[in-house]
Amino acid sequence: MYRKIIFIALIICALLLSSCNTKKYSDGVSCHELCERAISAIDESDEFSDYGKEYIKYFFEDSELHDDFRIVYSTETDDIDELGIFHAPSADAAKEIAATVQNYISEMQDTQRAFIESYAPEELPKLDNAEVRVFGNYVVYAIMEDDEKSEVFSEMDKSLVLK
Repeated sequence: MYRKIIFIALIICALLLSSCNTKKYSDGVSCHELCERAISAIDESDEFSDYGKEYIKYFFEDSELHDDFRIVYSTETDDIDELGIFHAPSADAAKEIAATVQNYISEMQDTQRAFIESYAPEELPKLDNAEVRVFGNYVVYAIMEDDEKSEVFSEMDKSLVLK
């Protein structure tokens, strides 16, 4: 009996301790603000421009999954940097958006490789190493150099993780 009590107590402690590592995220920051913070964090001298709603409709068909978004791209002709931030109304919708964004990146890797290779082959590692991350109800993707992606995702943590 004594062993059962100790065993149950250990299980409860393990469950409590494992839940301590779960991050809680803010849900009230606009995608525009997050994007501005991310661009500032990478100290990018390039100018970024917004993709419009038509781009979103074409590549991210189901606009009902997100209630806010911002996607920007570098205006430099030989730079493929792209950053996208979506806010979903729920965690389930965020997972669906993340899958859609991953499909978008895969499609870009398949369809744009030859074109990029023809004019800016040094940019291909950015496309190959593009990354999607979920921060609560936010989905963030970055097509950038690894150090810039790290800065972007670090800024998302700073901006969204509740303390």
